[in-house]
Amino acid sequence: MDTMRVFVERVTQKVQLSMRCECGSCHPTATVYRDDPRYEWHEARLAEAPCCCGRFFVIGHDERTAQARAQAIAERVREQGMAPSGHTFRPHTVTLPWGATVAVVSVDLEGSRGVATP
Repeated sequence: MDTMRVFVERVTQKVQLSMRCECGSCHPTATVYRDDPRYEWHEARLAEAPCCCGRFFVIGHDERTAQARAQAIAERVREQGMAPSGHTFRPHTVTLPWGATVAVVSVDLEGSRGVATP
């Protein structure tokens, strides 16, 4: 069973990608701007779509960028004691309403019942 689902929530000149986490406590989002093809604007927000339980997702213009952001955040989360068993990483590609794609890495808690899907 999947624990998270990443999806397009709202469309204007920007899109909000959201995650519904299994814990039900949070609704993390990351903003993608149409005129920012490398998804670098507001990078802190892009790389910080965490849930209070330690699950999160990140975006990037390619899988390698998203994976690097995810690894860095996972290390910080582990250091804070929120994921003592580590994380499971799963890459996705989300097609945006204007036809471009964005790489997403959803990060679940190691040993939970499932992993996120977009």
